[in-house]
Amino acid sequence: MLFEKKLENFDQYRVFNDFRVVYCEKCGFLLNDTNYTQEELNRFYTVESPYSAVSAHGAGGSSDIDTQVYERYLSIVEPMLSKKSRICDIGCAKGGFLNFLAKNGYENLYGVEISPKLVEISRLSGLNVKIGSAEHIPLTTDKEKYDCLFFTNIFEHLFDLSKVLLSINNSLADNGYVFVEVPDCENYSNVEFYPYYHLLNPREHINHFSAYHLSLLMRGAGFNCVYMGQDVFKLNNSRYGSNPVLIMVFTRHLTPPPPPHAGKMHVGSCATHMNKYIAKSDIKIRDISAIIAQYNETRKPVYIWGISSDFFITATFTDLSKCNILGLIDKNVDKQHLSYKNMKILPLDALKRINVDDTVFIFSVYNNDAMKKYLDDLTMECTVIDVTTVFK
Repeated sequence: MLFEKKLENFDQYRVFNDFRVVYCEKCGFLLNDTNYTQEELNRFYTVESPYSAVSAHGAGGSSDIDTQVYERYLSIVEPMLSKKSRICDIGCAKGGFLNFLAKNGYENLYGVEISPKLVEISRLSGLNVKIGSAEHIPLTTDKEKYDCLFFTNIFEHLFDLSKVLLSINNSLADNGYVFVEVPDCENYSNVEFYPYYHLLNPREHINHFSAYHLSLLMRGAGFNCVYMGQDVFKLNNSRYGSNPVLIMVFTRHLTPPPPPHAGKMHVGSCATHMNKYIAKSDIKIRDISAIIAQYNETRKPVYIWGISSDFFITATFTDLSKCNILGLIDKNVDKQHLSYKNMKILPLDALKRINVDDTVFIFSVYNNDAMKKYLDDLTMECTVIDVTTVFK
């Protein structure tokens, strides 16, 4: 076992609070050895999921950053597809990528999404989106198979990958492509980021893939890699320049080869990278903890803006909850019926009643710069501390 922790959460949420990151001694694959069931995971995506929020990262949005990501995807697959190719986005969320493809002339577009709320949102723009999952991919209306299946930030969420691979084989045309994007575990420690972020955010991540292990998985199901790229995507944050991702595209073998065997060097490679990342996180959280300790000592009033993973990570590893907290604030209306330690989450208007002697802690890696601009526009005279940048 490499890492074990119980993560703080909203009072009403019960799923994905316990983390045990382990690795396979035979192949070196890393995963969160959770006791949760597929039913509990499905409940998370339909009830507790944050992906319907307008500001949610990686949730099928249409922001400038989202569009840059979609442009990158299209540049990879454009030589492989035609405008009439049947394309299906698995886990399409709000449908931003499908809308982007439609604007670029692609005609046969389909989406699959497990959350009824997100299906409803995506259908508002006229998209053909069905309730389904990676394990149960519905075919097109005319029962045709797909020419390309997109799994962008999906494989890391899946319990039973064997069921997913079976579903892919049943729904993909003979000469079709499978586009997979996942966080790149071998580069967690090489990119500046919030401590423990890639371990605990999103909390529903189960699998940690390297290029080797993703290839190993797909080759075992009869697929060959035709594109591989280790990339970084920009964030709305001047401190954290990018998020490390791995993009691979696969197509079927005529005769599936046996899956490769891991060499001794590679078996421990991902664990070594993960241990390095954890060690760096341990150092960063100490700097954050020192700031929190000062406010615990002085009892200066604190408002916290951004009640998401960054906040809960900090509350887990520091004494943040012991501060003199006057309010927890988040603009996501879905969070405003929730609470943390019996403190109700307040709407954005709560910022307007903050006094000059108060302090605002900002917690958000992905929306950091926009939040700072909002406070600047309010011409607030109180102290503002961006907790996501206080470490060295």
